[in-house]
Amino acid sequence: MSHTQCFIDYYHQRFWATDHSSSGPNSTLEHTVLLRSRLKSLIQKLRPRSILDLGCGDANLFWEMDLEKMGPSRAYPIEYTGFDCVPDLILQTQKKYQDRPHMHFDCKDILTEPLPPADLILCRDVTHYLPNDLITQLLENIRRSQTKTGQTHLLITHNLYSSLSANDVTVLGIFRPVNLTYPPFSWPMPLEILEEDVYGKALALFKL
Repeated sequence: MSHTQCFIDYYHQRFWATDHSSSGPNSTLEHTVLLRSRLKSLIQKLRPRSILDLGCGDANLFWEMDLEKMGPSRAYPIEYTGFDCVPDLILQTQKKYQDRPHMHFDCKDILTEPLPPADLILCRDVTHYLPNDLITQLLENIRRSQTKTGQTHLLITHNLYSSLSANDVTVLGIFRPVNLTYPPFSWPMPLEILEEDVYGKALALFKL
């Protein structure tokens, strides 16, 4: 089974779905109150002109954010692009945000297809379902696509309190925590940590 087909099957089986989000309970408005507040503050601090959301799902994190008013200036509203590998989910999200002209959604394999440059890349709840070799492939694809910008920040899922099981061997689609500062990745400590509403779960900010 391909990595994209795994997540397409999960979507159609409603593996993660709830009454409020097709992307799972960790994406509902109820369970992202703190995260959405902290994410909004970070965006206001970084003032990116563009956001690239890899594995965007139903983009619930941005439902109550007015990105058009959060850019560097009124003349430069934030351009948001969300990619996901599930075609039906992308169609659903396009319809949901159809009245927001600066938010765009498309179906893309984020591990293999070229990615547009962006000032801030968000990759939430993706890596902990990928084996380590596919995480490496994803990170290399992100880096390769951003080499000409020089100003890109990556905000990516990071587990804080899982030193014994972080980055364990797993198979595609089976959860285990990921910490990019541990081997085999051994990234430097993140610039900032945005703790989520769920204990131990966070987004880590790195400069590419």
